[in-house]
Amino acid sequence: MKISKDPNHLELIIQAAKIPFKNPEKFLDFKKSFCGAHKIPQPTNADLREIYNELVLTKKIKSSPILEKAMLSRAVRTQSGVAVVAVLTKPSTCPGKCIFCPTEKNMPKSYLSNEPAVMRAIMNKFDAYNQVQSRLMALELNGHSTEKIELIVMGGTFSYFPKAYQKKFITDCFRACNDYPRSRPSPSLR
Repeated sequence: MKISKDPNHLELIIQAAKIPFKNPEKFLDFKKSFCGAHKIPQPTNADLREIYNELVLTKKIKSSPILEKAMLSRAVRTQSGVAVVAVLTKPSTCPGKCIFCPTEKNMPKSYLSNEPAVMRAIMNKFDAYNQVQSRLMALELNGHSTEKIELIVMGGTFSYFPKAYQKKFITDCFRACNDYPRSRPSPSLR
């Protein structure tokens, strides 16, 4: 794990760890005032969480459940205790000519390139293993547990792919889940 190059972000977490915040909102107020006083843009919670985790791991600060909760991005994503991981199959033709189904060049049938899961699939060249790994890492960096996931295979043409592709795709998804966190996506996937 690499700590942010901005020493202000490091200082923000070190100072925040010394304050007994009563609730996550108080941390957010502190973050705003700290950034205003130092005339810096507010860092993302994922960036701060990465710094926080490294400082806790190296025992430079003590863990704080309030800080961890405050830095949790989009808490609703795992409120049920399950993290959703959506992956897309490679682009393919579909025999259906459904009038309501969007069709975009080089995209799986019925999905558009501006959707988050689709953008992640493009970034990972539609590789099932890398899609799962990068999504798990993103969830983890944002403070979500990745111990229990719901895997959603997107791309409306899955059943039209050859059985060998279907089997390999699903096997790669499960392998990525089983390998994580022992293996991390390469830095180019982050």
